[in-house]
Amino acid sequence: MTKILAIDDKPDNLTALSAILKNYIPDCTVITAQSGPEGIEKAITELPDTILMDIKMPGMDGYEACKKIKANEATRHIPIAMITAIRTESVDISRGLDIGADAFLAKPIDETVLVAQVNTLLRIKKAEDKLRGQRDLLEKMVRERTDALAESEAKYRLLADSTIDCIWLLNMDLIFTYINPAVYEMTGFTTKEWIGSKLQGHCDEKNFKIMNGIVLADQERLPDNSGFIFEAVMLKKSKDPFYVEITGRMIVDEDGQPKGLQGVTRDITERKQAEIALRESEERFRMLFENAPLGYHSLDANGAIVEVNETWCKLLGYTKEEVVGRNFSNFIHPDFEEVFKQNFPKFKSLGYTLGVEFEMIKKDGSEAIVSFDGKIGYKKDGSFKQTHCVLNDLTERNQTKKEKEKLTEQLIQAQKMEAIGTLAGGIAHDFNNILSSILGFTELALDDANKEPLLYDNLTEVLTAGNRAKDLVQQILALSRHDSPEIRPIQINSIVNEVLKMLRSTIPSSIEIQENICSNQLVVLADPTQIHQVIVNLATNAKHAMSDAIGVLAVNVDIVSIDESTQEIDMAWGDYARITISDTGAGIPKTHLDKIFEPYFTTKPVGEGTGLGLSVVHGIIKSHKGNITVSSEPGIGTTFNVFLPLAKQQSAGLPSPIAEPLPTGTERILLVDDELPIVKMSQQTLVRLGYTVTPRTSSIEALEAFRSSPDAFDLVITDMSMPYMTGEKLASEIKKIRPDMPVILCTGFSEKINIQPGPDFQINGFLMKPVVKSKLAKIIRKLLDKTQ
Repeated sequence: MTKILAIDDKPDNLTALSAILKNYIPDCTVITAQSGPEGIEKAITELPDTILMDIKMPGMDGYEACKKIKANEATRHIPIAMITAIRTESVDISRGLDIGADAFLAKPIDETVLVAQVNTLLRIKKAEDKLRGQRDLLEKMVRERTDALAESEAKYRLLADSTIDCIWLLNMDLIFTYINPAVYEMTGFTTKEWIGSKLQGHCDEKNFKIMNGIVLADQERLPDNSGFIFEAVMLKKSKDPFYVEITGRMIVDEDGQPKGLQGVTRDITERKQAEIALRESEERFRMLFENAPLGYHSLDANGAIVEVNETWCKLLGYTKEEVVGRNFSNFIHPDFEEVFKQNFPKFKSLGYTLGVEFEMIKKDGSEAIVSFDGKIGYKKDGSFKQTHCVLNDLTERNQTKKEKEKLTEQLIQAQKMEAIGTLAGGIAHDFNNILSSILGFTELALDDANKEPLLYDNLTEVLTAGNRAKDLVQQILALSRHDSPEIRPIQINSIVNEVLKMLRSTIPSSIEIQENICSNQLVVLADPTQIHQVIVNLATNAKHAMSDAIGVLAVNVDIVSIDESTQEIDMAWGDYARITISDTGAGIPKTHLDKIFEPYFTTKPVGEGTGLGLSVVHGIIKSHKGNITVSSEPGIGTTFNVFLPLAKQQSAGLPSPIAEPLPTGTERILLVDDELPIVKMSQQTLVRLGYTVTPRTSSIEALEAFRSSPDAFDLVITDMSMPYMTGEKLASEIKKIRPDMPVILCTGFSEKINIQPGPDFQINGFLMKPVVKSKLAKIIRKLLDKTQ
């Protein structure tokens, strides 16, 4: 029966050790002692196979007890493993080895490592007992049979030859005079190769100095030398190093003078490798533990922090010294502190918790959002030992999630506006073609109706209605941001004053109009017609919001600077003219605020609004690189703020149109459009201006006509969107034939309307449908005069 002596002043530790050993080594008997003196006494009386001894004990510590056990002849051969909760620095290990300790174990004890170490010590004890028995037998044989030396030597050699350890003799020059056959298995050398070689040749310089020093020290202790035992590294025949344990002593002659050394060398490579692997494993585990991507902490039964890793400390900005021992609730946001105290007992009872999110307070006072996963660690008896918990920092992820949600909302809104804009642009294209015919033929009819006043008046009304329809198309194009506004410096103060004068006659007198317009003339780069439309639209909406025709309509104009302090407004930094229009009406519900700029969204009854007003306003302001914001409180009123960037040159005059006769000519024009009504109307208009016109309703036919007689034309006017060949392509083919031929492109809608004609562009002029006769006459004359 294997006997193991466990020495520790704490009964709980002895109980735990006994349970582990009996569980993994069923045939062992565990003897316990609670002090150094008691342990020494039981070691002498019980003679256990190995001893497990705690270093830190009151009265006599483990080092002193180990020293006394190793000093006793009866117990000196018992292997001792020292158990320590302190750091195992090299100086501590050296001290333990000096007094005879055979191994070290660190608390908390890993059961697997403990059992492996005990089994190793038991094997060592068993082998050493065997060796001592062999030595005792040899000595007995020498003493009892000196007369039969030859026979004894033969038996000795037989015993030496059969052992797995190397038994050797060295002379005082440290030359081997004997080695048993085990040397071959251990080193690869034969006995013949080994005998006669020097010790220095079987190890490196460092280890030879150690061995030589031990030999000299043993020689100096004569005649009271007790021998030596130490570990070293030797070299095999292949020059591969291996670990050995060397036990030896000095041999003296009859006069007590040293004549050589004898001893045993044991290969302990496997044991040393296990120790190194264990040490490296512990270091690797510690490194992984400290640098894990997740924070770790362990709590005792009261919620006090037992252990944390570096990641945990870095997350909250503390050092380990500032954390260990304090209650975990001290680091939780006050809103979660009571929740933790109430749920910690439930956690211990359940045994685990997953994915619990809460806020913690960092050392600098800032907050961290974490996810908490935990598991309970139990003792062998099933009672609570400690918690094992990890913290995952979710702060950045939550911020990223919020930003992503915001960007997603913006993307959806942008896609919605883009889709509506594409639809509006398509409608505008077809409607402009229709209006081109209506307005064109009406203008032609007006030229012929001078003698019929009633007919002239009726046609004038038709023309007026057509122009209103044209303005509606321009609103649609502003919504889709595909219009081509006439951008120029304008005085925003003057535009606002004009609108207010007009509104006074349309707004009930029960609604008070308050104006506060900046005295300085503010110049912006804008289309005056569109800005006029924006102010009228917003003011009209304000009037409608005051359903009882009672209230205040306030219009303000001032300068505002956008910088880092106003980042809630999504605009480039700089100076802006701000137009503020507010009312004291019913206000807008919060559920509608995000939708008011969407096309066709309206709260008015059917027939009282199209829902395009604010959409058009939004499109106009954005096309002018400005911004519009709204704030509203139901029952209090609504305020719109329009921001337009100020022009760098703050000087501009209002437009003063001058009536002038339309230019005419006699040149030859090739007219191309797939809409027959537009071709007829345009041909009549051009003929009345004096030009010779060749009409075509097919771009393919028009190109063939030009190819056949390229010199028969002075200018080409073509529609853009035509089947088989677009106006751009037709212009390109014409330029290949006659590069100097001027080409005017007309369209009801185009993505390229903002492209200005240039040297690399095949178009010399551009007209937006419906084409105004005056603009058509001027651009034709301009291009023809330039080519001539």
